Amino acid sequence: MLLDGKVSRIFQTVLRMFILGVQVVDIESSGLDHPLERKFTINANHMDICRFNGSQDDSYEKLRSELIRHLGRLKSIEVLKLKSELIQAPLTVGSWR
Repeated sequence: MLLDGKVSRIFQTVLRMFILGVQVVDIESSGLDHPLERKFTINANHMDICRFNGSQDDSYEKLRSELIRHLGRLKSIEVLKLKSELIQAPLTVGSWR
């Protein structure tokens, strides 16, 4: 997501796919053209972009790394929200149980 000032990664297919003579997703439409956007290519067409030959597949590694990065960011956000809630919550007798 680009709204938080972090780099966003876009995955684009290397192999083009045509249906009825029309390209499914052209290269210009597959990104946001934002200065913080980083584009990665996946050696597949539109139908096979999430099909991998195994865990050693380069395309799998790219996607896996990006998913891990986002999970880490989500965990950080949840920790910050929890800390904020704890700070703002009034302490009452028995509330620590």
